[in-house]
Amino acid sequence: MRHFSGRHEFQWLAKSLRRMHFAAMMFRQPDYECRRLSDWLRTPVVTLKAGAKISFYTTATLNTTFANDLQVYISLNGSSTNVGSNAQTPTGGDFGLLTNGDLNPTLSVNGYPQGWTQFTFTLTSAQVAAATSGRIGLRYYIPDTTTQGSAIGLDTFSFTPAVATNFTASTSGNWNDPTL
Repeated sequence: MRHFSGRHEFQWLAKSLRRMHFAAMMFRQPDYECRRLSDWLRTPVVTLKAGAKISFYTTATLNTTFANDLQVYISLNGSSTNVGSNAQTPTGGDFGLLTNGDLNPTLSVNGYPQGWTQFTFTLTSAQVAAATSGRIGLRYYIPDTTTQGSAIGLDTFSFTPAVATNFTASTSGNWNDPTL
């Protein structure tokens, strides 16, 4: 997460129009000799449950000729921050990729939005069988920084817990009413 930051050097204003109020990621990193980039932004522990919603806006550098990708993961393992030991595939980690959670799976140059675009994911019972504590992870993934990656921004992130559906319905009246 050391590379996510709200930095003035990016060419866009935040979605909220407050210049420094967004997270940003660039493909360049301090240990630039690493050609594969796998950087994570993780939430605090939240209660994950079917019906909960994850929403955010994201954008890439305008007119970029390099592909970008952001992936949305969840961990059902409480406060764990274990993202695995392999940058290409998070092998052994506690985070699992959500269905359709890879925003640009083919790493197409034009596959990532170049203007603030909203993405919303609703957790399903197949992803979260029962309410559990865990984290949401956003992964900026670039397999080869010599030919891919520019910069992305992330703004207006929200997590909306599932709405409780516990209610009791009852009926009353005269079931023998001939006027019905």
